[in-house]
Amino acid sequence: MKQSIRGFLRAFTCIFLLLAAVFCHPAVAQTFVHPGALNSQADFDRIKAKVAAGQGPWYDSYLTLCNDSLTSLTTGWSPYQTIYRGSGSPDNYAQSQTQAIRIYLLALRYRLSGDTRYADKAIKGMDAWSNTMTGGPSGNNWGLAAGLCGYEFAVAGETLRGYPGWSQTSINNYKNFLSLFVGENRDHLF
Repeated sequence: MKQSIRGFLRAFTCIFLLLAAVFCHPAVAQTFVHPGALNSQADFDRIKAKVAAGQGPWYDSYLTLCNDSLTSLTTGWSPYQTIYRGSGSPDNYAQSQTQAIRIYLLALRYRLSGDTRYADKAIKGMDAWSNTMTGGPSGNNWGLAAGLCGYEFAVAGETLRGYPGWSQTSINNYKNFLSLFVGENRDHLF
């Protein structure tokens, strides 16, 4: 348990540092361009240039990302049929969030390095979840679980948008998977 919390904290530290680096430039009106949930292609291009130049904090953040166990190419996937938060059998919400963040970090590593192995590994994770999960989140605060975890899975998919190695069948399956979260959010909010 301590190990998974430590990995989770490392992942969030990495994401925080990369986002901080993104927002260190002057704010200007920008047109929304995919990928765009958290970052645009211009953001990725700018960060890649900073990393290539060894400029901090971008380079240090990138090294943190590369050394994070969540970007391992050898670790398998653990999708669930249903995400349970709090009461329920079993409480697997934290693990599902870690899996969503892992997909995002792999996609991010692909965007910053160009190494397609990371995109392909992220797609394997998306396919595993798309082919396994059949019901939306349940348990305590299931609406919150749907919103938070659904967002993390959506950002992961958005980061890979446009990757030529992602088949249309896999994209469609992932869209259907994400709809499990949308329905739960709609029902919880209204």
